[in-house]
Amino acid sequence: VIEIIDHRQLHEGEKFPNAKLQIELVGSAATLIVERFQQASVTPSRDAAHLLYGAIASNTVNFKANVTTERDHQAASWLLTFYPIPDDFITVMFQAKSNLEGSALHDTLVGDFSFREVGGQKIGIGQLEVVGAKHLVETRYQDLLKSLTHLKETHPMVDTFFVSVIDVMDGYNMFLVPDKETQEELTAFLGTTFDERGIGYRSGIIMRKEIRPLWLEWLEKNARTT
Repeated sequence: VIEIIDHRQLHEGEKFPNAKLQIELVGSAATLIVERFQQASVTPSRDAAHLLYGAIASNTVNFKANVTTERDHQAASWLLTFYPIPDDFITVMFQAKSNLEGSALHDTLVGDFSFREVGGQKIGIGQLEVVGAKHLVETRYQDLLKSLTHLKETHPMVDTFFVSVIDVMDGYNMFLVPDKETQEELTAFLGTTFDERGIGYRSGIIMRKEIRPLWLEWLEKNARTT
């Protein structure tokens, strides 16, 4: 590994001491790649431009996520000056990501769980970005629970697991959180309320990588007032 380009505050660049790091808090790492093209005065190919545009749109949840920056908008607009995309490009892309029939739901969740430490506990958070989040959670509720149970059995060192499902078109989150204490904490700092099944709704999009910093901030404030 000679270079790492990432857009997240939490990264593992320290594992590669000989690699050059470019870590900048934009919505998508693809934005940083586009800026490399711009700096070199190089026009990307059509395929590269479409892939980069799709990556920016995906990482920023169609430019609706809080992590979206002006640099992401500028990079995407620059790509469009060379190769306009079809009107349904974004819709088709997210519909394809929403195809989680059968075992695809389990495989996607298990393959992309993020494990972090929060307040001395190890937390596992799964994230799905789909069209029709509420419908998915309601109709695949038992399958989601089975996936969480599987993760708990295969990762006994992790204290709790939950899933965040983002609706990419209508702009909201659905949460499935079996653990009551975790529900209470998420309610405290996200304002999400949960039903008896552990399903919660939150207006507006919040990404998985935004949850941990907010959680830590809430824990710190709570510790100061107790």
